[in-house]
Amino acid sequence: DDDYPNTFGVSKQGFILKYNKTSKEGDLVHPSGTTAKLDADGGFDFNIVKALKFTITEDLEAVVEGEIKITATGDISFTTDGKISYEGKAGLEYTTDAMAEFSGKAGTMLGNAASATMVNGTTVLLAGGGVPVALITSTAVGGGNLGAPTVTVLIEGSSKVFAAK
Repeated sequence: DDDYPNTFGVSKQGFILKYNKTSKEGDLVHPSGTTAKLDADGGFDFNIVKALKFTITEDLEAVVEGEIKITATGDISFTTDGKISYEGKAGLEYTTDAMAEFSGKAGTMLGNAASATMVNGTTVLLAGGGVPVALITSTAVGGGNLGAPTVTVLIEGSSKVFAAK
């Protein structure tokens, strides 16, 4: 190496391990192309060109004092025998360009009795899009007791279902 004697390492059959004791930087290169780089600040940069599998037989706890960003070109799935919980003190947002589906075999709950729950859409289908919901101040058209048409404004309805008019 051109920085000898500060840099030393091992190279055998395409496997390279190199460390610079002055800059405190190091490199690990596998013949497959997988690399690991230790920078002077103690950070690691991994480039894994094959599959990566972790098997952990006890608990795993990760504390990240910055942002976590995961980008995948394929599907991402989580499977557990327990419950999956997300808690976001600044909010929680799911965005997709495709259909978003929330479904629970034992039931599905959206919202909290202590806060408002907003459901937006060009059309909001409740109970699979069955009978429309009548709201307070909705106009109702029907037949009177003599068969004549009647038009009225609802003054009673669900106190928990509201929509923009």
